Amino acid sequence: MPSVGIIIDKDEVRELIDTLWVPGVAANVLALGWLAVADRIGAPGTGSGPLWLLYLFFGIVLPVTLFIIAARDNIRSELGPVATPLKAIASVSLVAFLLVGAFHECSPWVTVPVALQLAISALRLRNDKTSGDRALTLSALLRGAVGCLVSAYVWNTVLRIVWWIPWTDALGTDAVSVALAIGAVVLTVFAIAKPAGEATLNRVTGPAYAAVFVPGILLLGFASLRHLGSVSDPHFVGFHHWGVFAGVVQMVRQGGWLLWDVPSQYGFLSMLTIAAVPAKSAWQSIYVVMAVAQCMTAFLVVAIYRARGSGFANVAFGFAITLGAIFLEGGRGFNLLGPQTWPSSTAIRYGWAYTLIALLLYASRQGRYELAPTATKVAGCAIWLIGCLWSVESAFYCTSIWVPSFAFLLYRDHDANSSRRLKSFAGWFALPFVMLASAIALIQAIYTAKLGHGPDWMCYADYLRLAGSGAYGHAGVKWDEYIWRLVIVAIPPVCATPVIWRVARRWLADPVLGLLIGLWALYWSVSSFYIAENHPANLEGTGIIAAMLFGGILLALDSFAPSMNSNLVRSAAIGFLGVFMAIAFGNASVLRSWCASTLVMPTSNVDAFLPTANPTLTGLLQTASVKPNEPLVFMGSYPMPTVPTDNPDRMQGRNPMWLPCDPYTLIDPLPPDRAGTYTKRYLERVNTGGWGGNVKADPTVPLFENTAVSAAATAFVTPVKRFETDEYRLTLYLPNSKVRRIASPN
Repeated sequence: MPSVGIIIDKDEVRELIDTLWVPGVAANVLALGWLAVADRIGAPGTGSGPLWLLYLFFGIVLPVTLFIIAARDNIRSELGPVATPLKAIASVSLVAFLLVGAFHECSPWVTVPVALQLAISALRLRNDKTSGDRALTLSALLRGAVGCLVSAYVWNTVLRIVWWIPWTDALGTDAVSVALAIGAVVLTVFAIAKPAGEATLNRVTGPAYAAVFVPGILLLGFASLRHLGSVSDPHFVGFHHWGVFAGVVQMVRQGGWLLWDVPSQYGFLSMLTIAAVPAKSAWQSIYVVMAVAQCMTAFLVVAIYRARGSGFANVAFGFAITLGAIFLEGGRGFNLLGPQTWPSSTAIRYGWAYTLIALLLYASRQGRYELAPTATKVAGCAIWLIGCLWSVESAFYCTSIWVPSFAFLLYRDHDANSSRRLKSFAGWFALPFVMLASAIALIQAIYTAKLGHGPDWMCYADYLRLAGSGAYGHAGVKWDEYIWRLVIVAIPPVCATPVIWRVARRWLADPVLGLLIGLWALYWSVSSFYIAENHPANLEGTGIIAAMLFGGILLALDSFAPSMNSNLVRSAAIGFLGVFMAIAFGNASVLRSWCASTLVMPTSNVDAFLPTANPTLTGLLQTASVKPNEPLVFMGSYPMPTVPTDNPDRMQGRNPMWLPCDPYTLIDPLPPDRAGTYTKRYLERVNTGGWGGNVKADPTVPLFENTAVSAAATAFVTPVKRFETDEYRLTLYLPNSKVRRIASPN
């Protein structure tokens, strides 16, 4: 009869330490960075600078440290007898971090995932055998205990992502909601707990696969086509956030020049692309571009999980996490408005970074000893170039991804073929920068030919300089809450560190390493947004990139690092993604409302769902005899529609814009000198004068005559006529030259 007991296996204990010490190094890097700036966080005049230092410390020092370690043939021979104690210290420090996070303000509900983790560990322990005996090794017991600790830590930490109400209130209390929440978490466990090759519910093919895949694709397609009319948005929040895109597109269509007289918060090529869409209005163009970009992003996330295998649980989870992270929780989790309400949270902003990840996913599926095709490398450089021209933020994201990933692809080629020389490596590596220099020269030549001067390249980064200035930040953030949110952001890349290290240690030219490098860089670069603009709602967007990063981690674990003890990483992935799944699907009534507004035919006129001017404003416009083709801008915190309610086609944006400030929130955050510069340049080109409207009682927007725009405009226009009610003011401005002619007709 086999014996039952507990034995100590030094090799397995050493294996456990090898599993823990790399994320322990990551945790220590974070802790050291934190200690370096802790006394400055929240200090007067420091702003978010210390947190940027911490962010850079984690994103640069840690990867470099891991690369140096992985590049060594044998760390033990390098460090000698101190290697094992150092690893043990890093492992113990990681356990200490986990203990603090798991039990600090711990919710009693965390016992549920911990119990689930215990059940998983018990099943694994039953299958552990040593020397033919069904014995429990010390390593197995420790893995089970640390697995429970990881589960408690991740759930207790990530549940703080529900910031608007207690997280238990975000879930429905009816039986259907409870069943959906439990089912979502169980699906997460089945899909992640074991490698996809050992998939529970095994592989599905033929009609069974189509029964999952086809409805999933159709649902993601319909979700991509949601629009403003699909959601309950009584305060027109979406109208406000679409407005900073629509205003720029309208100015470009009316002859304005980006990088000169048209301010653009969200980029250069991005606005030109939307303006080029042949739709009747800027609003419809935004809708079309956003739908296509979101659909492509959804397919990318599904493809990452599909690459793990065709197990039923894995395929179903791929669709579910995509739907939840992008289209449900990706908007606002408390009412599932969806990302369509906030174009800035969609692939319009991040799309080219996602495209680079898709290219790296394709490259990772090549044969392990195949060189990267020339077409792959050239395509990556072209995508990077478009991403750089798209917007300054996109340039940062794409550069963070492509520069290290491209260097890795070139390293693989050089490593695989010893005849390749450093000169060839340098020549290839210079290619994207030569392409960028050529594109800049072309833009310079076009502007010189059309305008007689080059572009103002400062315009490209005007809004980047506002990061961390408070222009868009969330007032009243408590630093302890802010730090918890940073800890949430840090969980996925910390989980990625042992996987990247193990893959790199086994073979530094493994093709999947390029995908992991790109996903790490994507997550790190995009998470900069949560430091620059610290509104807690921004954290909900981590679900999309976390789903991608965890998908890449699991792909590496399944396909390229099967010998690695991955229980702890899988436990963290289950916790992190399980929270998003539970919140996204755990409220049946909200989910039914979302489905009812999503599974409908797309609209060919999104303008019809925009709010119209209220009767008071409509009456004022009629009194002033303002026609749809007269120049008009409206100074308000929201871009107000300036057509009467009986407008037959409800098409917005037909009034020519004679100032670059509609909506006013587009130009308001800029320093007065930059706002004045845009105004002067715009009026030098247009200078027709026009109508200016104000909401008199709007505390967030000053009256027109008290703004930097007005100060700059006085050199060009003069107010000549005014109409007003208790709520609105409407003023007609004429060019100064025309006013002088009227005053002196002779």
